Amino acid sequence: MRSVLLLAAVAAAFVQCAWALEVETDRDVYTYLDRLSFTVRVGEPAGGQATFWITDSSGTQSSPIPLAVRGPETVSVAPVPFSPAIYAEDTYTIRVEYGGLSAETSFELVDTGAAAVPPYLEYLIGLWGSGAIGDGALAGALADAGVISAVEDPAIPGWYRQVALWADEGRLTADEFAAGLRYMIQIGVVGGA
Repeated sequence: MRSVLLLAAVAAAFVQCAWALEVETDRDVYTYLDRLSFTVRVGEPAGGQATFWITDSSGTQSSPIPLAVRGPETVSVAPVPFSPAIYAEDTYTIRVEYGGLSAETSFELVDTGAAAVPPYLEYLIGLWGSGAIGDGALAGALADAGVISAVEDPAIPGWYRQVALWADEGRLTADEFAAGLRYMIQIGVVGGA
C-alpha cells in the first residue's frame, strides 16, 4: 500500500511539473499588420523574469528577450507589428524558459500583400501631418520601405493631414494611416492620371 501511495505522489508531482509552464499565442496565423501576442502560464509563479526566443524554421534564433512574470498568467504583446524587413514569411517557434522549465509554441507568419509601417517611419507621418515635410518625402520613404507603391505625383489631399495627426496622437495606428493612403493610390486620388 505504501508503494502505491508513493507511486501516486510521484505521478502527481510529474503531472504538476509537466503543466508548470505553458506558452500560447493568441492565434495560429499572423500577417505583417499584426502584433505578436502570447500568454505564458506558470503553475507556481516565483516572480522574476522568464526568457523567450523566437526561432524561424531554419533554426535562426533571436537574442534572448526578458519577460517579467507577474502572476500565474502573463500576456506579452509586441510593441511593433511584424515587418517584412525583419521577419520573412515562415513558421516561427516561441520558446520560453522560466524556473528551470521550458515550453514552446509555434505560429505562422503569412504575407497578405499589405506591408506594415516600420517603427522608424512612424515619426515621418507625424511630421507630414504637421506640415514639416512634404508629400514627396513621406510618399518616397513609405514607398522605399514597401509600405505603399511608388507614385509619380504624390500629391496627398490636404484633409488627410488630420488623419496623420490622429496617427501621431495614437488615435489610430500608422498601419491604418498607410492603409488609407494605399487605398487612395489604388483609386487614383494620389498619383492618379
